[in-house]
Amino acid sequence: MASTNTPRLGLFKPTPGTSEPFRIDDLNDNWDKIEAEAVAVDGRLDSIEALNTTQNSRLTALESVDTNYDTRLDNLEAADVALDGRLDTLEGQNLNTRLTAAEALNVTQTSRLDGIDTLNTTQNSRLTAIETLNTTQDGRLTSVENRTTAVEGVNTTQNSRLDAIETLNTTQNNRLTAVEGVNTTQNSRLDTLEGQNLNARLTTAEGEIDAIQALNVTQDSRLTALENVDTNYDTRLDNLEAADVAPDGRLDTLEGQNLNTRLTTAEGEIDAIQSLNAGQETRLSALESVDTNYDTRLDNLESADVALDGRLDTLEGQNLNSRLTTAEGNITSLQSADVALDGRLDTIEGQNLNTRLTALEGTIDGGTP
Repeated sequence: MASTNTPRLGLFKPTPGTSEPFRIDDLNDNWDKIEAEAVAVDGRLDSIEALNTTQNSRLTALESVDTNYDTRLDNLEAADVALDGRLDTLEGQNLNTRLTAAEALNVTQTSRLDGIDTLNTTQNSRLTAIETLNTTQDGRLTSVENRTTAVEGVNTTQNSRLDAIETLNTTQNNRLTAVEGVNTTQNSRLDTLEGQNLNARLTTAEGEIDAIQALNVTQDSRLTALENVDTNYDTRLDNLEAADVAPDGRLDTLEGQNLNTRLTTAEGEIDAIQSLNAGQETRLSALESVDTNYDTRLDNLESADVALDGRLDTLEGQNLNSRLTTAEGNITSLQSADVALDGRLDTIEGQNLNTRLTALEGTIDGGTP
């Protein structure tokens, strides 16, 4: 006589051809082991299903947060592109060169006005001398009139150009104010992102997943150990053989429990759980990939922010406000000089030079030799 035991549950199996009997106690013991295994499997499935439900909820929450992060990063990148374009526009306006040219022009204008002052002094002396000197008077007066007209034309042109500079300065000030506002907003939004501690939270989540995996390994080892336990089997078999049980009733009960169907259902649930675990693994991999993409995009944003800061430092270093203030002061001085020049021209016109020259010409042409 000979018998064997199944490797997992240790079910009793008579070896065919050895005359080993299949006792009712052996049958009962086999069904007890099957029932105990079914109960254990059902409990493990309940635990796995609860864990999977929790993991699915947490993954759904992570994916929702991930979508929100993606939208906010897209908005940050769009705002960064807009800022970069606006700074390109500011730099393309060549403000520093144009202000330098305006400053150089102011110096030139001051020198020319000084020359005009000197010229006016000379002209007054020459006009006084006209009353006694008739030679070349007409040609010299024509020259004075032409030069005065040229000065008026230059003043008109300068006034228009200064108006344009003032308008441009107002526009630039408004645009720089807008840039500063956007920069403040970006700084606040980056502070918010940094405060969310994403890296630490993902590290925690990874640690929890590792702990779950380790727990699964441990549980599998414990289940294997339970399946391999062989303590007191001989004693229990002896007791079962001596026991007066009602095998038919118990078999009816076991058959009514529909163990085969329940095990089939359990196997299907296990397959579903394994499939769900595979899906969760894919979703975790996708989240890790997205996290890497976020890190790259944040690095790019930080680099762009440093570049923007450098370009703003360059603009600030050009001292636009002080130079525009200086230009405005020079414009005011030019306007005052213009008023003074206009008054002096009024004085010259009030000297009635044409009438006096006509009288001199009459004296020359019709006077007594």
